[in-house]
Amino acid sequence: MPTSHGSVVVSSMGKWVVNIMSPHFMLSLKYIRNQSKCDLLYHAILPSNIPQPFYGHFIDDCFALVYANSEEEALASVQEVQFDDCRIEWNVSDHFQVFLDMTLYVDEHNKLQHMPYRKNMSHQERIPWISHHPLDVKRGTFIGEMSHLATLSSTHSSYCTSIKSLAALYIVRGYPTDLINFWLKNNIQERWEKRLNDT
Repeated sequence: MPTSHGSVVVSSMGKWVVNIMSPHFMLSLKYIRNQSKCDLLYHAILPSNIPQPFYGHFIDDCFALVYANSEEEALASVQEVQFDDCRIEWNVSDHFQVFLDMTLYVDEHNKLQHMPYRKNMSHQERIPWISHHPLDVKRGTFIGEMSHLATLSSTHSSYCTSIKSLAALYIVRGYPTDLINFWLKNNIQERWEKRLNDT
């Protein structure tokens, strides 16, 4: 995408094929531990002529970063991946692309970035303050969402923007503003610094 005119290619597949096509992305997130098995499957399935430095999936949604001179060329290269009784539909863009709950985009410095994405139909439901859940559960849920937003953000500014939206959402659900601010103050920096750690 940012170099050599690459494109982001995303697919929603709904077939077993996605489970064997994603060593690089999933290894980087430490979900797959057996690299040699993944490499073997990766090279056996994908044609060697696809200029693809990055590939990932989650269940039946796929993501690929493909070096190409145009969106059409990128699309043509990934469309070579075909399986019997499996319809693969790819979406291509050289500017931005949504993948699950993340938007990938090229910034003003021609660098690939990512930030959280919320679907239009998301109801944004949260445990309301008046529920009988213990305070530790409510706090843990909020801090867990802070961690998730940090992982989805490649820049501190997009993380902070997302955190402000999260805080506002919980306050609308009845959480005391002072409590939300306390949780933010005690966790915002740590969640950012530990966003890609195992713990």
